[in-house]
Amino acid sequence: MIDIDGYNRDQEHCRSVQKRLDRVIDKLEAWKRACNEVSITASAAGGDVKVTVAANGRMTGIEIVEGTMAAYTHQGLEERINQALKGAQKAARHEVAEIDDMIGTGDFVAAFDQGVEAAGT
Repeated sequence: MIDIDGYNRDQEHCRSVQKRLDRVIDKLEAWKRACNEVSITASAAGGDVKVTVAANGRMTGIEIVEGTMAAYTHQGLEERINQALKGAQKAARHEVAEIDDMIGTGDFVAAFDQGVEAAGT
């Protein structure tokens, strides 16, 4: 014999879980979009060296003003590039932390839990 009431409850529970997962996915997509927009540029040597990084800290661009390479030894130039890179990476981490605060892990959990409370499970 088929327990139609149990079947209907299970079906409703599955729909509820799917809705919660959809909300979590929406939050995750918003977070990913926000992080993809992060592009931070920092400079060193009075602006002669500029480095741009993405949210993950990976360098996406470097700009060296004409004459800068001749003004420094290769080690000096490397130090200035690394200084600008570290500054940009630090700022990118800070920017991502702000995004996390706006659309953070707590929001993912809350999006899922809202459905749990509504379903009474």
